[in-house]
Amino acid sequence: MIVGLLEQTEEEKVHLERKTREAELLTARLVDESERRAAEADRLKDELLKARLAEKQAKEKLLEFLSRNAYNNITVSMKVEVKQVAELS
Repeated sequence: MIVGLLEQTEEEKVHLERKTREAELLTARLVDESERRAAEADRLKDELLKARLAEKQAKEKLLEFLSRNAYNNITVSMKVEVKQVAELS
């Protein structure tokens, strides 16, 4: 009877040790996955910030280009009008 209890206790101990190892491995995998996902999230945040900055710079260049062209068009129009008025005189 005591031998049977000792065998049962030893089997329970082995079973608990195995379950503990499995839990430790699972925990390690979950931590690794969490760290990998956190690194990926950081990388994506950096890409988003870079994309937003590039978009802002592109908008500024476009506005500058449009402003310059609008000024040039007005200048050309004014020169044409002055020339026409001069020809009428």
